[in-house]
Amino acid sequence: MSLETAERIQGAISILQGIFSSPSLVPRKEKEGTEKNKTEIKDIQLPKITLTSLHPMHQPWSTSILYTSPQDPHSHLQTFCQSLKDTFTTAGFMLPEEKGRSLLLHATIVNTIYVRGVRQNSGSSARETGTGNAHGNRGRGRGGSSSGHGKHKARLTFDARDIISKYADFTWMRDVRLEKVAICRMGAKKKGDGDEEYEVEAEIEVPCI
Repeated sequence: MSLETAERIQGAISILQGIFSSPSLVPRKEKEGTEKNKTEIKDIQLPKITLTSLHPMHQPWSTSILYTSPQDPHSHLQTFCQSLKDTFTTAGFMLPEEKGRSLLLHATIVNTIYVRGVRQNSGSSARETGTGNAHGNRGRGRGGSSSGHGKHKARLTFDARDIISKYADFTWMRDVRLEKVAICRMGAKKKGDGDEEYEVEAEIEVPCI
């Protein structure tokens, strides 16, 4: 999402604040053959979120990001999030998805861009880790490159096959209700305790449906 001016920020916030009240924000879904009905975003049945397993963002033997995915057997959460994205895309705040690529719902567990010194040091020395070899070069990933979230390129990749296998059946959280939808600034910011988190520009509460 490109919000380079105060006007665009306010415009995106206005759309966000109207998500659960505006009748114009309606995704379309197919039902019974070719018949199409309109369903308001606020009427989509949202499941409680359970996060399980562990996946690499790139090739498992050379990745910089590991993430977990929500269980969504009936695609209710996917439909809700895709509808949100479509709303902002139609309003001109987001670019249409590239052909063949769909919205990936995930929670990041590991991103080596946040390893101390990785952003500043682009050296290529190898390091030993508990899950395999970590290398200071770029691994092959989706689109042919390895990158972190945000503006910074990840320079530290590692072989994640052992850790992916270890956490294949692990549950990170279970039956958590989706409480808020937020617009966040790209790039995590450091907090006083040394941890990093995304800065929230605006957020709304999700009503109990």
